[in-house]
Amino acid sequence: MVVEGAPVVVGTATAVGAGIVASTDAVIDLLTESEPKPIPGPRPGDPGGEDKRRGQSCQRDGAGWVDIGPVDVGNGGRATGITACLDSAYLSSHKGSSTDVKNGIKPAGYDWARKQVGYWGGNTRDVNACHVLGAQLSGSGTNLANLVTCGSDANFYVGKKKPSGSNPGPMDSMLTFEDKVKNQVDSGNTVLYQVTPHYAGSRNVPYKIEMSYIAWNKDGHLIGADHDKTPNLIYTAGSGWKNLGSSIHSGTGQDAGQYGD
Repeated sequence: MVVEGAPVVVGTATAVGAGIVASTDAVIDLLTESEPKPIPGPRPGDPGGEDKRRGQSCQRDGAGWVDIGPVDVGNGGRATGITACLDSAYLSSHKGSSTDVKNGIKPAGYDWARKQVGYWGGNTRDVNACHVLGAQLSGSGTNLANLVTCGSDANFYVGKKKPSGSNPGPMDSMLTFEDKVKNQVDSGNTVLYQVTPHYAGSRNVPYKIEMSYIAWNKDGHLIGADHDKTPNLIYTAGSGWKNLGSSIHSGTGQDAGQYGD
């Protein structure tokens, strides 16, 4: 998975966990499978028919971890994404935190997005500072490398109106996918989790957020994977559905959402 306009490392050897060394390309292939590939059974002749994948996971020295990508300073300080290995022990010892925009901790493009939503006839409170790694998954709400500007419809479904008439009801959100990951961890599994904001050119507000996971059970058997892309949508009463990461400036006809707009 690639953040447009941000440097990435592809094709290098990466230590994923005890007994596992895979190329970055191979990890990306696993993360982006719409359906997990079937787990092959033991090969004929293996002693006792033991599954050689036992004991594998993404842990480092038997523990979970989080890698947060650096902000892209050349494009307004936008966040570039996270990769994490999550288990119950890690979440118990690493608590996430809430956002704090009232004290000026705002992701790239936040003030611009509020002005734009007001212009569209929407509620500026529906512009959120969104965790890249969710707070329930140990994510910080005050580290700008872990925050992006997004619409509340992309962020969460809690409190959204149920479908009625022309109102389609809540869309699948980042929280929808985060709940899946949290449920895997709460079930005793270990999860390799990746979140990547995607940007159009030099914009600093993403047009979609890509989220993927691979899960292993306590015995180290690969048990599943999932992958989704959440568009950065917001519903405005005056203009309907809008994507904060792909709007056009009404006065200039140019891309809106650049650093300093």
